[in-house]
Amino acid sequence: MHLYPKNPHILNNLGNIYNEQGLYHEAIKYYELSLMYENSPNTHFNLAVALEKTGNIEKAIHHYGEVLKINPTDREAKIRIEKLISDMGSN
Repeated sequence: MHLYPKNPHILNNLGNIYNEQGLYHEAIKYYELSLMYENSPNTHFNLAVALEKTGNIEKAIHHYGEVLKINPTDREAKIRIEKLISDMGSN
């Protein structure tokens, strides 16, 4: 059994470490754990980026959308959603 910290910031940071190493599935696991403790737009954004890198575009769009629900003025999340939807339409 793995013991995970219950601190969302530590979990998000662990996700960032895995993400930087290209271990996207591990990163996703820690971002999802972090979101269990705090509905953070930063964590949703990080999760969406990792999901994009694994090709899970629909879930990535969902989490960018969660960023916009929390922070409707987040320009980067809006741009990424528009690009992903545009890319999906051109395939």
